[in-house]
Amino acid sequence: MSKKPTGALGPLRVTTGGNTAWERIDFGTDKETIEKKYFDLWRKGMESQFGDRVTGVQNEESNFDFTVGFNGGKAYLELMEIVLPNPGGGRRTQLSEVGSIRAR
Repeated sequence: MSKKPTGALGPLRVTTGGNTAWERIDFGTDKETIEKKYFDLWRKGMESQFGDRVTGVQNEESNFDFTVGFNGGKAYLELMEIVLPNPGGGRRTQLSEVGSIRAR
């Protein structure tokens, strides 16, 4: 299994006492686990936004990452990495993933 670099992502919690705590999301280390975690976060967002149940099957390597099922039918989800450069130049500091949907 190939390894993928990941950035750091997670909510910042603020308590009524003014204390803050950053809750880093554990994405795992192997490609399949990382992609599944991103899909699960995306799926939860889609379901909360639109109310439809969303299902997904992770596809084999060299294919679309997921086949997604929802009320209107089926689509394909492809994740891609975006490297965000350091604004001051030099070493890249963060990596995140976004998805695009292609309807069939």
